[in-house]
Amino acid sequence: MALFFVFIPVVLLYSIGYRLDKGFTLKSTGGLYVFYPESGAKVYLNDELTDQTSLFGRGIFIDNLQPISYKVQIRKDGYIPWDKNVNVVEKKVVEAYPYLVPEVMSTSSVPKFVTLGSGASVTNTLYGEVVKLFATSTSSTMTLKKVLASTSTALVAPSTGIIRKDIEIDIVDKSVIASWRGNIESTPFYFCDAERLVCDTELKVTSGNLKHVDFYPGRNDVIIYSTKDGIYATELDQRPPVNTRKLISGNLEFREKDNRVFIKDKGNYFELIFTASTTLNNAISI
Repeated sequence: MALFFVFIPVVLLYSIGYRLDKGFTLKSTGGLYVFYPESGAKVYLNDELTDQTSLFGRGIFIDNLQPISYKVQIRKDGYIPWDKNVNVVEKKVVEAYPYLVPEVMSTSSVPKFVTLGSGASVTNTLYGEVVKLFATSTSSTMTLKKVLASTSTALVAPSTGIIRKDIEIDIVDKSVIASWRGNIESTPFYFCDAERLVCDTELKVTSGNLKHVDFYPGRNDVIIYSTKDGIYATELDQRPPVNTRKLISGNLEFREKDNRVFIKDKGNYFELIFTASTTLNNAISI
């Protein structure tokens, strides 16, 4: 009976995240949640293989972690590795949402005409839609935001920002600024400190001579931006290292529509392919 009462507190402490370290000192632990939306990605923690995403398990939870800094690595054949230093916090679960860019970024031509099986050529509907995308100025994304008050619904100054799932991105004074437009309680971790004690509504993502910015296909925490020397992707998660990838080289224009990214090169149009491939359209080099 005495042994039973000895183990009751131990079980309770274990259930709320306390563990014994090598010196038999009771310490609280934390957890790490890693999500990658595709199968086949290997998750390493401090260079040790921990788990792998699958068709039915794309979110990986690692618990019982000491509250220290860990190196998280994501590896998948055909893709550039993703690394992040993550500080695990006592009694909390920290998050990581990697994005992987193909080692070889391929493109697919968007021709004006397509040939049918009968041999006849017809106008490519996609071509017309893409041409319209580039004919439209980036200012076409202007949205009027209402200030909701008890006695007023006055319209404030127009914004050229692009909004996806409560995150707005825009180029302001040569910097890409990301702004949280949702509820304060739901502020994403990359707008906050490690323990979520202090959160901001704005985040400077990158700066330079920027031409255009939009969201990465299927993401609102990764952006694409263009400069005179290429098109890049980078993440809002500013924990080091910040993973920035050059998608393609050249003074090119790009537009995003329906989770597809199109580029314009000297009057020709292409679609960027975000799945791993060993072939590259020779019209544009990386």
